[in-house]
Amino acid sequence: MGADPFLAFVNPEYAADIHIEKGWKPKVGQPLPQVPGVFIGKRFGAGALAMNTIFDLVDERGKTVGQALKVCKQTIAARRSLAHEWKIFNNLGLLGEEHPAVRSHFLQAHRVLKLENDNIGGIVMEKANGTNVVKTLKREGFCNVRYVIALLRDMLVALDVAQRVLGFAHYDLKLDNIMEHWSCADNPEEAKRRVLLDAVPQFKLFDFGTAVIYPDPFSVKDVPDARHLTQTEDQRPEAAEQLKRERRYGNSGKPGVVTHSADESQFEYSEPYFCVRIYHMYWHRRGDVFRVLKALCRLLDDITWPSEDIELVSLLLTSVLGSRKALKGVTAQQLLAEPVIQALLRKLE
Repeated sequence: MGADPFLAFVNPEYAADIHIEKGWKPKVGQPLPQVPGVFIGKRFGAGALAMNTIFDLVDERGKTVGQALKVCKQTIAARRSLAHEWKIFNNLGLLGEEHPAVRSHFLQAHRVLKLENDNIGGIVMEKANGTNVVKTLKREGFCNVRYVIALLRDMLVALDVAQRVLGFAHYDLKLDNIMEHWSCADNPEEAKRRVLLDAVPQFKLFDFGTAVIYPDPFSVKDVPDARHLTQTEDQRPEAAEQLKRERRYGNSGKPGVVTHSADESQFEYSEPYFCVRIYHMYWHRRGDVFRVLKALCRLLDDITWPSEDIELVSLLLTSVLGSRKALKGVTAQQLLAEPVIQALLRKLE
């Protein structure tokens, strides 16, 4: 019996760079280099501007191993973009070691494919078992208010830690970039049925191509810490641990530039391209939280809700989503500290 494919991604003994030869191209059915028992499955997606191609990774029986392979075109723009995203993945991965909310609600990347000239060729990342939330919210007959509240909870708790500790800003956090993660992913119809029966999945944020790490993490010192509502594990670290973390991540320089020590650094990248910086400027004063709330308002507007959920729906639409215009630039920590949000999240307990 071959090696467990899952170990190839979670065991540090296996978590080394995957070296590929120049001109290597992924093909369906081809073994993934240097990873025993894992093969390239069907293509199921492409990145922005078609600079990347995404393949499922499967075992010998053709069953998914819960990972995906993202391969970039060998152009300067594509390599630079994927190297940037790998840096973001790497920092979120480090943060996730200490904060379960980040590990659970941000898609994780585990290994990187390197060419002979040390250019990036691709990354192996976690595969969410489900669809993006837009498809669910637009599905005929959808009226699961607890699904929407759980979505807000998972997003806010994950962003809260990433913003405060890491200085993370997604800058493209539309609902298309939030995925469901179901335990019954082998049966898509069962997942749909569970949504209609008020079940909720786990939610994961992904697509960090335009994300940045700011040198100075967001900090809101005059509001209470409300994380205890949903994640008791994520307690505020002691001062010594905070200093240790800052030295570990070593964030400095311009927004979007993550500086590591020499032994951690694999790829160099500089400021985002001009068009990306313009995109950042537009969303800078609005923020990730505001963008998600605005999109939710638009999608939930025409839903007919069950009469027994009138209290939850009223609390959600009137108090939270209805006040979105006053939330431009608000951080997740600020929103979690609002009494109305605390009351809403307690309804899920």
